[in-house]
Amino acid sequence: MQRLLLLPPLLRPRLLSRHQFLSKISPSSTLTTNPPRTSTPIPSKPPKAPASTDPITSTAADQRTLPPKPPISAEALSLLPLLRSQPPHWITILLHGKHYLVTAGDKIRLPFHMPLVQPGDVLRLNCASHVGSRDFTLQGSPYVDERLFECRARVIGVESEPLRNKVIERQRNRRSKTIRSKHKYTVLRVMEVVVNDGEVGKGEK
Repeated sequence: MQRLLLLPPLLRPRLLSRHQFLSKISPSSTLTTNPPRTSTPIPSKPPKAPASTDPITSTAADQRTLPPKPPISAEALSLLPLLRSQPPHWITILLHGKHYLVTAGDKIRLPFHMPLVQPGDVLRLNCASHVGSRDFTLQGSPYVDERLFECRARVIGVESEPLRNKVIERQRNRRSKTIRSKHKYTVLRVMEVVVNDGEVGKGEK
């Protein structure tokens, strides 16, 4: 047996006709819509001027000059003749963060492959911490002024180490990886070690 549930008048749904629904809307009310969005163009950057290939024109970066070097102390200049009077000289040069104590005729094997050099090229090594002879030593703070000495080395070739194979294995992994390496090293021969009289060396240009 079905039971009918009677709702009070306030809770009963009321159906409105189309005419009654339109009459509920005030004639003064208007629908507002958002204005259409207008995209503002982003100003583009001005094109860069092409680099000039004319060798005569130069930019401000090319016209920059290095600051003048400080003068050499009179005490060092007075002791240079004593150091020059005792050849042969030795020198402690700095290459690739390592110090090498060499003299004329020594062979240096650099721990890396120097780029942009070929066998037969002559290099001037201008970073040294000590220059000395049998009885005298000129010590820099931390480096000796490059105007006081000249050290030149010639590139005599490139050496390569034997091929090395390194097998990498990981735990709980059946696969293994083999890494092969064969590094190359540049070899130099020290040609001369000369102590100057304090003037700009012949190799400095």
